[in-house]
Amino acid sequence: MSDKPRSEIPLRPILARNMTARADYLVAGNPMIARPESGVGNVHPGLEFDVRALDRHFLPGLVFDFQYGAGAKLVACDPTRLTRPCDLTEADLALGLFLWAVRGRFGADPDKTQTVRLAGVDGYMVLRRIMDLEPGPLAVVVGTLPQTRAQSARLDEVVTALQAERSIAPSMRSNGSLVYALIEGMRAPYLTEDGVIDPDLIPPGEITRNLCSPWQWDFADCYCYYWASSKPDIVIGISGDAQVLNFQRDRNAREPSRPSADPQVWRAGNMSEPDIITGWEALPIVTAEREGAVPRVPRWPSIEQPMSRDEIADQLPQLAALEHALCVEYLFAKYSIRAPREAPMSIRRFALRRYQAAREVFSIAVDEMRHFRWVNEALWLLGRPPCMARAEIIGRDLRRLFQLRPLLPGTLDEFIGIEAPSSVFNDDPQQLDGMYTRILVSLHRLEGQGAGDIVRRLEQLVKVIIDEGESHWERFRRVKERLAGNKPEAYLRFLAAPGKTEVEPWRTLQALCDAYYNLLLHALYITFRLGRSSRGSWLSISHGAMFALDHAAYHLSEAGYGPLFSLPEWADRCVPDGFPEPPAGGLQAPHALAQPVRLKDVVGREDAIDALFAQVLTLIERLSGNAPARLQRVALEHRARMEKMKTLILREYEGT
Repeated sequence: MSDKPRSEIPLRPILARNMTARADYLVAGNPMIARPESGVGNVHPGLEFDVRALDRHFLPGLVFDFQYGAGAKLVACDPTRLTRPCDLTEADLALGLFLWAVRGRFGADPDKTQTVRLAGVDGYMVLRRIMDLEPGPLAVVVGTLPQTRAQSARLDEVVTALQAERSIAPSMRSNGSLVYALIEGMRAPYLTEDGVIDPDLIPPGEITRNLCSPWQWDFADCYCYYWASSKPDIVIGISGDAQVLNFQRDRNAREPSRPSADPQVWRAGNMSEPDIITGWEALPIVTAEREGAVPRVPRWPSIEQPMSRDEIADQLPQLAALEHALCVEYLFAKYSIRAPREAPMSIRRFALRRYQAAREVFSIAVDEMRHFRWVNEALWLLGRPPCMARAEIIGRDLRRLFQLRPLLPGTLDEFIGIEAPSSVFNDDPQQLDGMYTRILVSLHRLEGQGAGDIVRRLEQLVKVIIDEGESHWERFRRVKERLAGNKPEAYLRFLAAPGKTEVEPWRTLQALCDAYYNLLLHALYITFRLGRSSRGSWLSISHGAMFALDHAAYHLSEAGYGPLFSLPEWADRCVPDGFPEPPAGGLQAPHALAQPVRLKDVVGREDAIDALFAQVLTLIERLSGNAPARLQRVALEHRARMEKMKTLILREYEGT
């Protein structure tokens, strides 16, 4: 804390936190979390980024390493970034130049320029002084560490001259070798005008490369619950009674009856950092401070007939159609729950449980839409066209028909069953998880046979779908717990799916929900065709369409009606009306493309974009003229969003 009176402390502006993450354009440089004033840092080294990396570049043009026991070593010099000429060469750097002294203003007394001697000071202490530097002009002296009395006297002479603010020669050489060099410049601000760490000063990746890499090294070095997950320190052995054993002890050595009181003996009996990196999975699980059994190494399940790459590609469209169908069923089930749109007060216990159940079902539906996208991305990786179809039959053996149903207890049990992990149903292939498990094991076999990067990327996609599927099973069971003890009449808006209505404005709102559904499928089709070249913009448009559908469907179901989810005729053909057909003979795999697919290649003529929004905007206009005031406000909000979305798409089309 400053000892100045509060009225004399200069005020600094308050910066909005995480501005970069909310920027409307992507700023070049280090990660979006890398804002020094908003990072959660413990200074050594920090959580989001290593703050020490910034001060390596405290004088633009020079790069220092702060070395334990030695000081700050100059490791790089870029003369083009220095404000004044400097004759430092690569040969000089090879001599081993260290920071002798710095002249500038420091935080303890920011109005006074002072010189600090740093030669022979531990590197970590040098770093602390550098971090304390205030913005403004700097002068630094670098040179070789003195080895003789004469060299020490020269260092003292230079530092004394700086402290007395006397001028010294820019550099000195002896027998052609550099003795010292004086470099002047301005304290680096680190941030660009955009408010992110300057990538020209600090290369992207540098500020995170030293963060617990690899994590086992940090795990080995941190004691006393410093690690985030309460790492065990002193434990009870499997058969012991006293909590006296070192968890990191060398397991190949004889186990001591009592721990040594000598710190050196204690550390000598530890597993080394490399030992933990190579053998961490052999450490036992610790519960209630007692060591247990070592976890078994998971093994890949065996299947009699693994699928070939072509068989996997043939299976994926069926899974895409199934994910599509489940997403729609889950969405409709969510709208059937009598839940408020915003979270009610906790004292309204039953209303809060209905709200939590509805939000859980909606989040699972969003996940299924993401799975629909990932399966289509897998098709894209295999050079197959996207699948927009919706399954009419759920499950291979159960052969349950696709159906829009309220979340009755029996319906919820079926949802739990379809999402159950394979282990629960003995790897029954009719379960969603069992289908993906067979594909994953087959991909693993293909990878073992020398398959390339495409197979590894497919494995990652399928593994994430399986993991999220198990999460869905658990979350649907939580929904059942939250609704337990309530009769369906108490928590549902309707006990049977409402059909199509002729009553206005609900007829128009039903049609608008179908139009949003159609728009969503168009946006997903374009996303699938563009592949990674969409850069997330079309996924954002898909999310916008889905949440517009959710908003309209909520108001519809609140009035006792339901969305129809009428499947567009083009979905089974997998190509929207008016869009050009994919290339004959199928699509090329992304690695074989000479250039990325463009939006014009996917949608064809520009008027296809107008047609895409025509029905939505027409229905919004009709709703704004024949609906209650509340729905008219909804219509105005939706029209603004759709027009903005259309403008963004047209702008991208013109840019391609």
